[in-house]
Amino acid sequence: MAPPAKWTLEPVEKLSLAVRKHGTQLYCLYSPRGSDILPVRDNFETNKAEYQEKIANYMGVEEFTINVNVNQVFAYTETSNYGKDNIGYLINEYFNTLVRKIGEYTKDGKDEEAKEVLRKVVPKRSASLQADDKVSYCGLRVADGEFQVIFNYKNLGSNISNGCDKIDEAVDVALDALGENELPVVARRAIQEHLDTAIPELEEKMQKMFGKEYKFEYDVRATLDKLLQFPNEISWFKDRINSTVPDFIARYFKAVVRNLEEAKFGSDDMLQEAFVESTEKQIVRFEVVDKLQNGKSYNDTLFVDGEYRVQTMPKSFGSNLDDTGRDVVDRL
Repeated sequence: MAPPAKWTLEPVEKLSLAVRKHGTQLYCLYSPRGSDILPVRDNFETNKAEYQEKIANYMGVEEFTINVNVNQVFAYTETSNYGKDNIGYLINEYFNTLVRKIGEYTKDGKDEEAKEVLRKVVPKRSASLQADDKVSYCGLRVADGEFQVIFNYKNLGSNISNGCDKIDEAVDVALDALGENELPVVARRAIQEHLDTAIPELEEKMQKMFGKEYKFEYDVRATLDKLLQFPNEISWFKDRINSTVPDFIARYFKAVVRNLEEAKFGSDDMLQEAFVESTEKQIVRFEVVDKLQNGKSYNDTLFVDGEYRVQTMPKSFGSNLDDTGRDVVDRL
């Protein structure tokens, strides 16, 4: 039977005794003395049970399974003498890295939201080791209902410790593929870090200036969808868009409030009255639009339908943030 498309080589029919005994049970660590090699007896199969238990605990599930076809993986050691002698160690390290990153992602199982997302995108409750040319050395994807630790066909054993660093991205891609339009976990965490921490203070400042309870409204999902329609315009931050958008929205809001303070709205009765009359809904709203009014190039603030609207465009998102709302008096 031909191997699956992701495998370019057939599995070896049988592993030699030396490989089975040494390769899956013995690997080497360099001693502090330098060139001396110290044998350290280990066995991936022994560690596998521990790894499976840890991942199950991190995800909040009863069972988790790690699946590895050692004969298949060993076929890729032709270009790696180290891999031939240490195949067990290499496999062990691939999954040791995965365990560590899942632990970080779920905050050692304490982040219920992260755990819920993992249970949703990994319904098979399993992980496997795969070969693929879509990575330079190694990486991680969440596909076919499982975690797939992947290595480049020609680079078995290279850069293992960094292989699962992009777990956030891998999970978000899988979540998006479900088509449920859920907010990426990275974005949710950025909201908590930037917006949830900033807005209470901003609302307090607005209360002091105007004696009214203003609310700051935003829609991160809508903002992401809008920006992603213009990949060329957002190329400078597209690879980190999920964390960038909440951060920048918070910065826009901070700039708006700061410019109100600098314009003396806190001490000028006429300014206060004009602002309150123009914002009967007591809402400050952020939005991304196709085109700004008033000949603006980067951002603008407008009074629309009883709200104070903070606007920017995809091509100028994040640019000249500090100027947002600087000409508020001219808008009244």
